[in-house]
Order: sequence, then C-alpha cells, then structure tokens
Amino acid sequence: MKTVHCRCRNVDIRIAVNMVHTADEGKEVFDRIQSVCRSFLSLNPRYIGHMLVDPHVALAVRRQVPFMFSEPRSAAS
Repeated sequence: MKTVHCRCRNVDIRIAVNMVHTADEGKEVFDRIQSVCRSFLSLNPRYIGHMLVDPHVALAVRRQVPFMFSEPRSAAS
C-alpha cells in the first residue's frame, strides 16, 4: 500500500480481509490495518469485505488445482 500510495496519491485503496473465521474478525483485522494506514501514511482505505477460512482452498493449493474447479460448492468458491 505504501508503494502504491507514494506513486499514485489519488488511488482508491480497498481491502478484503482473507482467511477469517467470522465477519467480526474480518472487520477487526481491517480496523487495525486502517489505523496503521491513517497513522503512518495519511491514507484511508475502504473495507470491501472478507473471505472465510475454507479448508478446501488449502487442499486445492496442495493439489495445485484451482479451488473453484476442485470444490465448486465450497464457501470460498
């Protein structure tokens, strides 16, 4: 984010938090990131959501297969 912000001051940074167990956890992680961005970069990123932990993703990575193909009905897909 620092590099993008330094190169393009008008960029609209949006954050999706990955691998959380609940929506509340995703928001808490984002709030910490946003606090650091405001304090050190004078930057105010926007929260666009979260992705829950899905064991199917880790399995697909080990198999070297896109999880959307190997487990199309998983939560992450």
